[in-house]
Amino acid sequence: MENQTYTEKDLVTFGEYLLSKEREKRIEGDLHGKRTYQPIDTKRRVYHADLENWKNEKRK
Repeated sequence: MENQTYTEKDLVTFGEYLLSKEREKRIEGDLHGKRTYQPIDTKRRVYHADLENWKNEKRK
């Protein structure tokens, strides 16, 4: 695993992504048909996929 350094601005934009409607829609789409967690529990957790999705969005 590669270590990366993030600026304060990066951390703020990642936090904004975690609170975004886009992430909420992604989670709801992933849970559709396979509810192993309650949506509210899933939204409160931060996953590796969240970081990867945010980095992909940042590159656009």
